[in-house]
Amino acid sequence: MGSRTGLIGWFGIVVAIILLRGATAATVYEVGDSLGWTVPPNTSYYSAWASTKTFFLGDKLSFNWTTGTHTVAEVSKDEYDNCTKVSSYIGSPVIFTPPSTGSTFICTVDDRTRGQSWFSPSFQHQPLITA
Repeated sequence: MGSRTGLIGWFGIVVAIILLRGATAATVYEVGDSLGWTVPPNTSYYSAWASTKTFFLGDKLSFNWTTGTHTVAEVSKDEYDNCTKVSSYIGSPVIFTPPSTGSTFICTVDDRTRGQSWFSPSFQHQPLITA
C-alpha cells in the first residue's frame, strides 16, 4: 500500500511540473497573422494587430516576408524617433525574442520606417502561478 501511495504522489508531482512548464511556455506569434510582414493596408495595421495580443517576455515574434521586398530591425524608441541608421535582417523568416519591453520593429526598405511597416508591442512579465 505504501509503495502505491508513493507512486501516486510521484505521478502527481510529475503532472504538476508538466502543467507549470506548459503555463509558462513561450508563444510564437506570426507578425500580421496571415498578412505577414509587408506594406499593410493602413498605417495602424500592425499596432491594431498587436493590440489584440497579450505578449509576455520570452514570447517570440516571427516576421515572414518575400525575401528582397522587406527587412526587419529591432530598434529603441530613441533610434526610431531620431531615424538612426540601424542594422536590419534581410532574410525571412526572422524570429525575435525581445529581451525586455520597449522594442520597436521596423522595415528599413525605402521610407517604410516612418511609413507603415512598424509597430511597438508591449511585453508583460509572466504572471506568478499560485496554488
